[in-house]
Amino acid sequence: MRFLSVFWQALVRLGIARETRIDRYSRLIRIGRDEYRYVEGERTLTLQIDMLKGRPSKLIYPSSIDRWLPPHEDKPITDLDRKRIAQKIADFMRKQGISVAIDDSE
Repeated sequence: MRFLSVFWQALVRLGIARETRIDRYSRLIRIGRDEYRYVEGERTLTLQIDMLKGRPSKLIYPSSIDRWLPPHEDKPITDLDRKRIAQKIADFMRKQGISVAIDDSE
């Protein structure tokens, strides 16, 4: 079982694994070079996470977290939500061995 976990983490670091489960309620799906889909329960949004050379190797842009996708587009996303989601993704990536930073230049 440990082998599968290490193998999956290697696939995630290489960008081969497209979908990863963050926790019981949320997932992160890579849909483009720097574009990801974040799923939380029944709600979904897209955000930008840039690939960088060196450390950090990823940069999360909370400002790209602007709205839930239909049918939840009427539910607002607050600044607190943006920070919470970005931090949750960053913590998850760090646990996978990925160096990541959050862009705070808003």
